[in-house]
Amino acid sequence: MNIDQDEIEWQFEADSLAEVEQCLARTARRHGLAPAQTRVETHHDTYLDTGDWRVYRAGYGLRLRQRAGRANRSAEGTFKSLAAAEAGVRQRREITETLQDVDGAQPALALLKAPGPVGERVRAVVGPARLEPIFEIVTRRKTIRLFKADQPAGEIALDETTIIGQAPVRVQRIEIEAAPNMAPVLQPFVDEARRACRLREAEHAKFEIALAARGLTPAHTADLFPALAQPSDATRDMTLGELALMMLRRRTLELLEHEPSARMGDDIEALHTMRVATRRLRSMLRLFEDALPEQAIALAEELRWLARALGEVRDLDVHLEQIGAWLAIAGPQARAALQSLQHLLEQDRLAARRQMLDALDSARYERLKVSLSVLVTHKQDLPRLAGKPAARVMPRLIRRRYRRMRRLADALSDTSAPPDFHAVRIQCKRLRYALDCAEVLYGKPARAMIRRLAKVQDILGRYQDTQVAIARMRDLCARHAADLPPGTVETLNKIAQQHARQGDEIKQQFWPAYQRLRDSAWHKLVEK
Repeated sequence: MNIDQDEIEWQFEADSLAEVEQCLARTARRHGLAPAQTRVETHHDTYLDTGDWRVYRAGYGLRLRQRAGRANRSAEGTFKSLAAAEAGVRQRREITETLQDVDGAQPALALLKAPGPVGERVRAVVGPARLEPIFEIVTRRKTIRLFKADQPAGEIALDETTIIGQAPVRVQRIEIEAAPNMAPVLQPFVDEARRACRLREAEHAKFEIALAARGLTPAHTADLFPALAQPSDATRDMTLGELALMMLRRRTLELLEHEPSARMGDDIEALHTMRVATRRLRSMLRLFEDALPEQAIALAEELRWLARALGEVRDLDVHLEQIGAWLAIAGPQARAALQSLQHLLEQDRLAARRQMLDALDSARYERLKVSLSVLVTHKQDLPRLAGKPAARVMPRLIRRRYRRMRRLADALSDTSAPPDFHAVRIQCKRLRYALDCAEVLYGKPARAMIRRLAKVQDILGRYQDTQVAIARMRDLCARHAADLPPGTVETLNKIAQQHARQGDEIKQQFWPAYQRLRDSAWHKLVEK
């Protein structure tokens, strides 16, 4: 059995679980909740991660749970998000997969071999790294289910937990978990139980307590790559080389920081941020090429390769989001066609993710990470221009990009082809990335120009999305016309036409936004 749900629970501590149990039962009844179906079982939980804490850095804890007395050697693998409690409530995503024929001595192997949603994510996040146990917990749990008018409302868990080690740590915990959509029903009961049963809000999750008990400190990306995160005091007196290395460090750290979540595959914004970091790095390598070692420019092509590997999945995420929005308002006939389209796009995304993970698992990507780290943490052998004051050199570098953008943008008209608008978008991005680097030098004028560029870039980005979507609809028709249900090809053509109309509307927003790039904001900047 596979489960993917948001768990909503309240966690408390108390001195006596026996006294608390009776008090909770009385309080529940006063709120129309019927305690029933009590069971007692023992869990043996093994938590795992890689040496560089990839699971933790993706925002999850990974657990293999075995229950005492089970003869069929079944277990559960679970990813549980590490979201902190807010107003006493913990709301965490929980992805669970039932595993069969588990050898308790090899929990990592059991999770890596799992065929379902947990196993898929484990393999994606871990990649070529090694998955190992980090600590073990044994819990004796008494569970009391709660019903409201014969409907499941939630459950109370009374836990006696031992964190295994040379000096075992014991924890008593009361957890009240809400059934789906029942948190508002349980909240008044929980509020009264907190007072009547003298419950203390748990400050730390058992995961956090176990880490502390074992003396483990999970590493964040900045901990793993301290040279990338070294603080830099940006001043107008810094040299061009110092500015280049500082900005390249920031974006390299951003790239690496979002890799675990991008591997996981559930946070589409993590993938987007990682992809944007590759673009920014490529742009900065070109911007600062005269102030960097000669071999640095070769990294731009490697970053282009990585961006392509990430980009196909990102584009499909955008399409699937749009299909989801249409499905929410579609009629019966259109819904069937959209669901067929959604299925095709999901299959394409699976294939694209496999290719992306192959790239992230490859020796080529590992070499790229090493090369970036070496580049941004070593200052020797820099060209002579690197020693020039950044505040004096940057205006020339920015003007060069501004003129390229203006030359292409001024040539646009309503009849210009989509690739012409896309070329302007690329130049806008390059100019914006250059201004991002200059913001530490020029302050408010640079920020004003960045805001206006972001507006133009957003418009051109949305226009480009419509063109990519049109091309994808046509591609799907060409590849799957014979296999699609009746009416689906017609729906795909209608979607393509709708994207074309949207594109025309978006394109008209470009002209007034672009005009604002030509006013005094630019002159204020270049006069700095």
